[in-house]
Formats: sequence, structure tokens, C-alpha cells
Amino acid sequence: MAKVHATILAFFVVITSGCWQLPAMPFAVAQPAAAATALSSPQPAACRPMLTGELVLNEVLAAPGDQDLDGDGVVNGRDEAIEARYTGDEPAHLAGAQLWVAGALRGPVLGNDCVAPGDLLVFTGHRAATLTMALGAQQIRVQGALELRDEGAELEVRGALATPLGRVSYGKVAAGVSQMRVIEGDRWSPLQPHELLPTGQRQSIGHCRDGGAPSACWPIPLPNMEFANLPARLRPRHRQPQLDVATRT
Repeated sequence: MAKVHATILAFFVVITSGCWQLPAMPFAVAQPAAAATALSSPQPAACRPMLTGELVLNEVLAAPGDQDLDGDGVVNGRDEAIEARYTGDEPAHLAGAQLWVAGALRGPVLGNDCVAPGDLLVFTGHRAATLTMALGAQQIRVQGALELRDEGAELEVRGALATPLGRVSYGKVAAGVSQMRVIEGDRWSPLQPHELLPTGQRQSIGHCRDGGAPSACWPIPLPNMEFANLPARLRPRHRQPQLDVATRT
């Protein structure tokens, strides 16, 4: 027993004298999995997620016909597009959102850029060329092709929690003619074939229905909306007749 006590005492003396050191570790200390994931994840958007009902699907170009929308010199399915207007009152993003066509998933929305109130969004397939967009409009790419149906379908953009950010149904289409809300930007208004523009086109994807800048075609306001609280560029040029909200279906 005395020998054991002596050994322990000697060990204690060595430690307290500062002469004893741990051997060098031949491996690196592993970092927590959460930290490693954070380094490889994209930076979160500096705005909130878009909420249910804040997206008005406004115009659908399902059969481009002779409309080379993306300007790549070829008219094909890459020229299909869906125009929407963001009606929220503060910047928001579409990270985690998905496009559904006739109840089938077309693909996730790519990117997580913030969208400003009143902006027009033009959804295209990810292989479409970059669109030339006016101020107040931006291109939103969807992973895969849109593959919009010529006979018509219901379109829906679902948020990350599978809630509908916006939806619309369109009917049978004609080549080169989009379908657009009767009252632009009004979620309760049905779609109709686009009228003929002075340019000879029958679509205005990414613009007002008359071909003007997006900032000039803010959707009709809901009753009692206070325009004084809106930025100048978002105030409508004139107040359009409105339906009673209670009668809208």
C-alpha cells in the first residue's frame, strides 16, 4: 500500500511541476455538423417569406406562337411565361416556393432575392434566356420547363409550407396570345385573351397590359386602402371601380 501511495504522490508532483504535457493529437477536432452546414448554405434573404395570397397570377403565355419572349432567336417552350404581381406591403422572398400546373409539380422556384411591393414577376423555365426587364419587373426561374397546357389548366405557386401564394385557372389558348386578368392585378378577376396592341403583339408579359412600365399598372386597391402611406411609384394613377369584397368569389 505504501508503494501505491508513493507512486500517486510522484505522479501528482510531476503534474504540478509543469513538466508533464499531453501528447500531440494526430487528428483535427471535428467541427459540429450544424456549423459545417451553415458554411455551405446560401445566405438567407434579408426579408420575410411571401405569405398566402400575396401573389396575383396576372397573365399566362402558354402557347408562344411567334413570340420569341426570351430573345434567343428561337421560338419554343422556353418562351412560355407566367406573369404575377406581388401585392404585399413589404419586401418578401420566394425561397422554398414551387410551381404547380394542373396539380402536378413543375419544379421549385430558384433563388431567394427580395421582391419589392408592387413588382411584376415573370416566371420562366430555368433554360430560358435572360429577359430584358423594365424597372419594377424581374425574372423568376423555375427548375425545369413550365410545360403549360394548351387546353388550359390551374396554376398555383405554393410557399415553403405548401400554402397557396397565388393561383389562377386559364382556358384553351391560341398561339401567340396570352390570357390576362380582365382587371389587371385583381385576384378575383377572370382571365381573357389579350387585346391586340399597337405593336402587333397580343401579350404584355413583364409590362402593363398597354405595354407601359410596370410601375404604372399597380393593381386596383382594396376598399379603404390609404394611398398616402404608399410610396409614390405604387400609387395608382386613377381609382378604378371596385366590387364589394363580400360579393367576390
